[in-house]
Amino acid sequence: MTMIHRRTLLSAMAAGTGLLAVPTRLRAQTVKWPTSTVKIIAPVPAGGGVDIFCRKLAEQLTQQLGTTVIVDNKAGAAGLIGAKAVAAAPADGATFGYLYSGMVLLQAMGGKLDMQKQFTPIVGRIQSSTYLVVVHPDSPYKTLDDLFKAMATSPDKLSYGSGGNGSPAHIIFEKLKLAVPGINALHVPFKGVIEAFNALQGKNLDFVLGLTSSVIAQVSTGALRALAIVADKRTPLLPAVPTMAEAGVQNFSYSSWGGIFGPAGLPVALRDSLRSEIYKIMARPDFESFVVKSGADVMPQESPEAFEAFLKSSLESDTQLMAKLGLRS
Repeated sequence: MTMIHRRTLLSAMAAGTGLLAVPTRLRAQTVKWPTSTVKIIAPVPAGGGVDIFCRKLAEQLTQQLGTTVIVDNKAGAAGLIGAKAVAAAPADGATFGYLYSGMVLLQAMGGKLDMQKQFTPIVGRIQSSTYLVVVHPDSPYKTLDDLFKAMATSPDKLSYGSGGNGSPAHIIFEKLKLAVPGINALHVPFKGVIEAFNALQGKNLDFVLGLTSSVIAQVSTGALRALAIVADKRTPLLPAVPTMAEAGVQNFSYSSWGGIFGPAGLPVALRDSLRSEIYKIMARPDFESFVVKSGADVMPQESPEAFEAFLKSSLESDTQLMAKLGLRS
């Protein structure tokens, strides 16, 4: 869906309920939130794309809800620490969290959490982002083929970083090994992918598979060099970066979604109220522009029932994938 079409869709949904005609200061008065402070747990270190998104959303929700909304970073274990903190919180409207597709992978690997039973989806899929294969600007690998040849020549000599065992970046590389026989590299897990980027910039890693929204600033400024985007088409933000197919790997793409969740048992009235406020924010052209410029895409509005069906299907397919890859947590 193009940015114009997404904006039209979101604006039409908001206009249909008269939301766009009401000034922000008046909209904030229509919601009386039950707690004086609302916390959004971000299961990542500060500074990455997910953290920046959460802080922008918290800023907007502070205006909408008439209460203070803050971000609490709880990184580690590929997001599991933050996810468990959300699940353990009281269902009183004071704590929510940004959960993403990596949590589904973690569940598929060993069931350390239950996305269907431990959480209340508010907006299950709020944004999505593709991935980039990036190296240090001084790296001898100028193309993805260069990197593959080096890995095939010296298996396990090269290293790459990710946000943890079972994180999307880890799984992408495991899938890539199936698509490109003979390649391998040492996996170095971190608390969050932003730490992997820092290690790469310090020349302590050879490459990183990272969310476009988390690394686009470094690529745009030349602090890192992108070899390929793990997608079917190029991004207008980095038009010179080839797709995986253009780089030699056919039919290989991957994107990660994320959204806002509460603990299980959250009252339906609170769920629906926060859901409505978030979609008001997402309908604003300036907020969509912020998301798109960060390297992500705004997801179309989706009912809780539709998300639950999608989640069930994802868990089934990811469980099969983990079995195929032989990965357990």
